[in-house]
Amino acid sequence: MRSTALCLAAVAALVGCNKGPGPESGPVPVTSTTVTPDRTGGSVDTITIPPRVVSAITAPSKESGTAVSRPSPEPPKSLADRPTDELLTELEKADQKEHMPLIVELASRPKDKAKILPAMMKLQVDGRYIVRVAAATARLALDPEKAAEYAPALGSALRFKHQNAEFGPIVEDSPELRKVQKVAVDGLVKVMERELKNEPPKGQLGVTGAALGALQNFPLEAGKAAVALVAKIAAQLANPNRVAALDVLKKWGSAN
Repeated sequence: MRSTALCLAAVAALVGCNKGPGPESGPVPVTSTTVTPDRTGGSVDTITIPPRVVSAITAPSKESGTAVSRPSPEPPKSLADRPTDELLTELEKADQKEHMPLIVELASRPKDKAKILPAMMKLQVDGRYIVRVAAATARLALDPEKAAEYAPALGSALRFKHQNAEFGPIVEDSPELRKVQKVAVDGLVKVMERELKNEPPKGQLGVTGAALGALQNFPLEAGKAAVALVAKIAAQLANPNRVAALDVLKKWGSAN
């Protein structure tokens, strides 16, 4: 058997000789020789260690482990999936330029009208014509029962065709405005149907009269859902809102 000293000497030689090959030299075996006699008194043989073994022993170990991939970012939520308070905060940002999509979504949330109506009121002084009109229309959409209060405000917004110079030329129509108008028309139809069913006393215009006044401001495309009901009112000779209904149909090109 080889002595313990032999093993220690071999390891020492291994560490001392662990130098990389020169730029032009190939792999060179690492050798170590010791003269320590073994137990039989004989000479100790030279030990040759291949370079690949040296590298395996002396190379710094690298930590291994399973690579953890980063979670992909979640796609941004649509406006419909965001809470009302968050949309209102977005609407009131000083640098907010995209008001119309926010108005469209907020106009469809009558359950939160107590929060939304004041924000729409603030937009009545916005420097953009179409934003003012959309906000006034949204008030009707959120609370059609108060058509008598909100319809005149819509009329005023439509007549005041002014826009601040930094916003460029006036835009009077857009897909977003049509969406708000359709939501408002749906609400106005419901209140008119209910009032017509309850047969209000003669001589009282009621909510129906105010709703018809608002409908005169909408194009036929947005008011299609109301055409049949308006025609029904126009056909009732004793209905106090008959003339207003005829005016709406005339504007829409549907009068007989």
